[in-house]
Order: sequence, then C-alpha cells, then structure tokens
Amino acid sequence: MPFTSTTDYFGVVAVILGLLGIVLAWKRPEVKILTGFMIFSLLLAFGRHFPLIYQVFFKWMPFFDKFRIPTMIVVMVMFSNALLAGFGLQALLEKVKENDLKKVMRQVLPIFGIIILLGVIPLLLRNVLGFIRADESKSYSPEIISLLKAVRFDLLKSDALRMLALTAAAFGLVFSYLKYNLPRALFVGAMMVLLLLDLLPINKRYMQQLIPKQQMEDYFSVSRADQFMQADKEPHRVFPLGELSSEAHWSYFHQSIEGYHPAKLRIYQDIRESCLYEGKESGFSNAQAPINWNIVNMLNVKYLISQQEVQHPDLVPVFQDQEQQLLVYKNNRVLPRAFCIGRIEVISDRQMRLQRLNQFSFKSDSVAILEKPLSGAIETPQQWSTKVTRYEPNLIDLEVSSDKPALLVLSEIYYPAGWSAVVNGVDAEIYKVNHILRGVRIPAGESTIRFKLAPRSFQISLMLMSISMTIIYGLLIAAFFLAWRQVYRSSIKTA
Repeated sequence: MPFTSTTDYFGVVAVILGLLGIVLAWKRPEVKILTGFMIFSLLLAFGRHFPLIYQVFFKWMPFFDKFRIPTMIVVMVMFSNALLAGFGLQALLEKVKENDLKKVMRQVLPIFGIIILLGVIPLLLRNVLGFIRADESKSYSPEIISLLKAVRFDLLKSDALRMLALTAAAFGLVFSYLKYNLPRALFVGAMMVLLLLDLLPINKRYMQQLIPKQQMEDYFSVSRADQFMQADKEPHRVFPLGELSSEAHWSYFHQSIEGYHPAKLRIYQDIRESCLYEGKESGFSNAQAPINWNIVNMLNVKYLISQQEVQHPDLVPVFQDQEQQLLVYKNNRVLPRAFCIGRIEVISDRQMRLQRLNQFSFKSDSVAILEKPLSGAIETPQQWSTKVTRYEPNLIDLEVSSDKPALLVLSEIYYPAGWSAVVNGVDAEIYKVNHILRGVRIPAGESTIRFKLAPRSFQISLMLMSISMTIIYGLLIAAFFLAWRQVYRSSIKTA
C-alpha cells in the first residue's frame, strides 16, 4: 500500500503450498470452504473496481463501511492461504504413501509451471510494461522518466529472479521427497527453512525503516518553546501553523487542535474542512492565512506556533526559540476551557450551521449555535467564572458561578455515546454547541458540574467478561478436582 509503505506479501513458497493444498486435498470440505472464502475475500478487496460484491457489503453489512480501505480485507486472503498451505504440506506427506507417484507429479508440475511463468513473463515484457504512472509522465523530465523506468525494472528483475530461485528450491524439495524418498523430517524442516528465507528478507526491508530509539527520543525532546508553554498551568490548547501542523511533536507535549489522525470524528473533520481556514471576511483581519478566529477562540487556543511572523491584532509575540526557529504567539481573545453564554441561535441544518460559524458577525464569546432549543430560558450573565477542578480522559469536574441562568459551554468534543452530565447532583442534558462542543444549562448562582464517560455497552461487556471469566476459572478448578479425584481413587484401588 503506497501511503503506508508496506507490502501485503504472501510468500511464493506459501502460495505454492496453498495451491498444492487446493489441488491435492480438494476432497476435504475444509479446503473447499477456505478456497471459496479466499476467492470471495479477494474479489471483495477490489472495492469499487468490483462493485457487484463490494457495494452490497458497503451498504448493508453493519460496520463494513468503517474499514479505511477495501484492501485491508487482503489479510483474510493471506490467512486462508496460510491454512491451505498447511493442508498442502499435509497432503504431500500423505501422497508419498500412494503408489501412483506419476499421478501426483502430474498434479504438482502444473503449479510450479504457472509460478515460473509468472516470474518470467514480466522480464520478457520490459518494453511493454510502462513502469510509469500517467501523472508522473507529466510531472518529470524525459531524463528522470528514463531513470525511474530503469530503477523500477531493476527492482522487478531482482524480485522476479528471487521468486524463480525460491520456486526452483521448493520444486527440488518436493521432487526429491516424492521421487527419491527424502526423509520426512528433513523435507518438512527444509520447507520451513525455505519459508523463512522467503518471508524474513521482506520483513527486514520494513523493519529497517523503524526509527531508532535515540532518534525517537531526540524528536520528542522538550524544546525551549515547549517549556515556555508548559509553564502556563491554565488549561489551554496550541495551534501549530503551516508545516508544523502535521508534526506529532506538539500533541506529545500539549493539547493541540492540529495533527494527524486516520479516522477523525465527523464533526471535527467538518470544522477543519469547512471552518478553520474559512475566515475570509475582512472583519477577521487576516493578513496571511484565512484563519477563522471564532473557531480558534472557542477551541481554547491560547498559543500559536509558527516558523514565520504572523500579523494579527489579537496576537502578541511572547517567545522566540532561535535554535528551533520558532515563534510563539499568545491569543488575547482566547476563551477559557469552560465559559458561559446567554444567547443562542437554533440552526438544525448542518450546512447552514457551518456557514454561520464562518461569518464575522457570529461571536463565539456571546452566542452559541444549537441544533435544538434549550429546555429552559437563559440570560446573558454580567458576571461569571469557571474553574476546572478535575480533568481526566473520562471525567471532568467544574465549579461555575453565574449571576444569571446561562448555557455553560465546555470546550471539549461533543460525543453523546456514553457521556453524561450532572449539574448540582441532578442529571442534565448535554447539548451540541457550535457543531463541535458540548454544553449544559446551569442555574444562577454557584454550581458544580460533572461530565463523565461511562458507556452502558462497556459496563455490560465488563459484566459479561467477569461472568465468563468466573465460569472459565470455575470449570478449570472443577476439571482439576475431578482429575485429582480420579487419580486418588485409582491409587486407593491399587493399594
């Protein structure tokens, strides 16, 4: 897979044994089932290129659409082939007992012939195979194209010759075992060694790409900019700009609104794609990137990190790391981790909600956008304060004071599955605020609020696991007791 720089490598020796399993042990029902499952999985892995099967699963099979890419299903093909390879090796060991070895050889030879053809044909079709994608031919000069073709053919040639050598070695072992009665233990041991010689070099190619421990520690070493921002104990987030946004370093030491994740929450993806860089109205005062400061402020971004100067009236340069060539800016309009709002706008339509967030007239410090009305009235508080007293991944405690009933907005992702809220000891409804955050209605005065993650599905699973483990351990104890009693009774009878 190009974007992960990995290879779904079956192993030519394993494929040969798998094909032998299909041919020599076809009468076994397990082989028929595995072969059918392997072919089905392979067709399914083609994804949109074979919609006859894929679309049915994508639309109707629960959770199937959660796979990142269809080719992940190739692992089922590899699993099936590994089992078939075991049946193939077993069939070879059993076939040697038969007298009609010519019949066995007639079944074996075509398999090796097909594998050899697959290794030879690409070498003979050098001028037919392009070795260049269509987009590459437009992007590179003829000299670079010629060099790429030569390098890629050399890689193909190297692996093809390796494949032919392994195939020849496997054939030599099978032929020696069937024709010249090579000892069974020696045959199996040699085949296992050949499998390892096939698979280990491919594994080594990618193991060499692992980052050394020292290099990893150096990458995640604390910079002077990190130390400066970590000295601020108030809850806050950071916003690395430009090329810094994709670095994992910032999420290692700070709560960052940027970074990479292969499966982002849909609402967060909406904000990143449709809002974060859509501050195009003149009121946002952007001289460089069109940052939507409504989003930045409500996400509790206190510090912005950049490799170049950033001009904005709300930003103040507070630190410069000359060694790392980093500039740290403080956002003077940052909203706290939790803040009180007295006005709401109800916008149920997703697209209209995102458009409203992009308007300069929307002020995230005074107005909140909800999908549905609140259960009670609120007013704009003249005085309010919030304090995070406990902050854990599954538990957040707050102390809030407001002179009016208001909407408390917590700058954390809205995720209804499992999260609950309690205000002054009473269960409270969590509202989806500004498409991405969560909020609860609070009364006037002092309030204590707790957000807790305790999914019912997890509690049920935990209970079932505990019951299952109790039963398993009980059965083990009973089995040991019965075995001991039987041995004890036998010893008494013997005595």
